[in-house]
Amino acid sequence: AGGGPVLTVSSPVSGSRQVGGTVTVAGVVSDPAARVSLNGLATPVTAAGAFSASATLAEGPNVLTVRAVDAAGRASEGRLVVHRDSRAPKVEITSPGAGQRLGVPGNAAPAPPKVPVTGLVDLTLEPDLRTVIVTGPGAPVSATVDPVTGAFSAADVPLSLAAGAASPQ
Repeated sequence: AGGGPVLTVSSPVSGSRQVGGTVTVAGVVSDPAARVSLNGLATPVTAAGAFSASATLAEGPNVLTVRAVDAAGRASEGRLVVHRDSRAPKVEITSPGAGQRLGVPGNAAPAPPKVPVTGLVDLTLEPDLRTVIVTGPGAPVSATVDPVTGAFSAADVPLSLAAGAASPQ
C-alpha cells in the first residue's frame, strides 16, 4: 500500500525573508520517477530524487506549494511561506516636529538631554513591521509598532549638544 512519495523541502525555510524577487526551492522526493511541481509548474528530478526550481516572489508573503505524484497517482504536498521585503518602510516622525528646538536651557547641562520620539508607520506597505529603531548620537532606541494603527513611541532618545542647543539626529 503506502501513501505516495515522501517529499522533503530542504530550502528555503518556511517563514524566511528575503529582498530578491526570486527564490530557489530545493529538496528531495523518495521516488525519483515521481512528477514534481512547484506552484503547478513541472520541476526536473534527478536520478537521486533531488529537485530544484525557482519561483518568482511578489512583495509580502508568498505561499509556495511543492507537489509530488508517483506513477500510481498517489500524491504528497508541502507548503511553505517566503516573505519578500524589498522596500524601505514609510515612516513619519510626528514628534518632535521638524526644526523644533529641544534640550535643557543654558550651557550647564550635566548630560545630553533625551526626548521621546513618536511616529507612524504605513502598515499598508509594511503589514509585518513590528519594531522601529530610532538612532541618535548614543545607543539606538527600539520602539514597538502598534499592529493596528502603525503608531510607535521611542522613549529617551539621546540628543546631541551643539552651540548650547540640542538637536535630534
